Amino acid sequence: MNVALSDTDLVFQAVSELRQIKRNMSACFLAYGKRLHELGVKRGKDGEKKNAPYKLYAPHITNQSEFSKELGMSVSTLHNIVDVYLDFGHILIGNDVLLEIYPTRLIRLIPLHLKEEEKAEWLYRASEYTPQAFQNSINERKGKVTTDECEHDDEPWVKCKVCGDLRKV
Repeated sequence: MNVALSDTDLVFQAVSELRQIKRNMSACFLAYGKRLHELGVKRGKDGEKKNAPYKLYAPHITNQSEFSKELGMSVSTLHNIVDVYLDFGHILIGNDVLLEIYPTRLIRLIPLHLKEEEKAEWLYRASEYTPQAFQNSINERKGKVTTDECEHDDEPWVKCKVCGDLRKV
């Protein structure tokens, strides 16, 4: 679709489609977490039980690490997907507004160990806050310094274009 600046209706339609695609991505992410959970993917020793269903996939799969390789992901990624489903799936599934939260923001909420009564507020923050405001909320919750409180040095830094190293000039 080639869109000109004068095609307001086409732009509105394209943005509406993007928002729907974003909701679909989040819904698929939660469905992936549900399926992984059903297959027995879990953190800790519970995920390595002899009768974990994912071990039935192939004879060479004896642990979550081997299963994660079959899916082309790390074990920690699988755990994060399952944790998002378990922590927030019951709130997010079927809620089109909240499904517009990117899964990466939901993953960043996992280490906060939110109580059930806190989840709605944090999902609102994940949905509505700017990236910096969201990170500041997380930092504040963890007892870390926020960007508003930080005393930045005025000395310039340069990022190496070859290796990405940050150096003072």
